[in-house]
Amino acid sequence: MPAALTKALEKAVALANSAHEPETLIQFKSLGRKAVAVASPLAAHAMWAIENPAEQDVDGWNEVYSASEWVFQANAEGTYALEAADVELLEPVEALAEAAAKMRS
Repeated sequence: MPAALTKALEKAVALANSAHEPETLIQFKSLGRKAVAVASPLAAHAMWAIENPAEQDVDGWNEVYSASEWVFQANAEGTYALEAADVELLEPVEALAEAAAKMRS
């Protein structure tokens, strides 16, 4: 596995380990920016792996891709939220971290 990909997977786990439920919209938007930054390269690689399945863990990358999409969706919903509690972002971040942790091992 390329070093950059390993680092991206590690960032997903680190983000989930350091994240907490946002209490304000500012905290939500900060977590959302970080989560999208972490999920973007993983989603891109997951799409490539799914389209080029030779010697790839397609099921694992499908899980990473689905979790990334969930992060993107939650972040997009947060754009229009009136309160941080209106949208769940921590759960998709944790799902991405779980999928990333599986791919690291």
